[in-house]
Amino acid sequence: MESLIEALRRVLGEADFYRVIYGSNATWDYGLMIEYMIGAVILLCVICNVFALLRCIFGGKK
Repeated sequence: MESLIEALRRVLGEADFYRVIYGSNATWDYGLMIEYMIGAVILLCVICNVFALLRCIFGGKK
């Protein structure tokens, strides 16, 4: 059984924000950070809505 972190990495991809862009100077890729965080928030919203739907279907509190 895989962990939750491994499942998220499989869906979102590996976070590799520190990249070599010019020559040997490595820098942070802020665009990729923002994209990764937005993807994580969207995934979290989808998971929350699925559980809310299941709770509604099986007669839980509203």
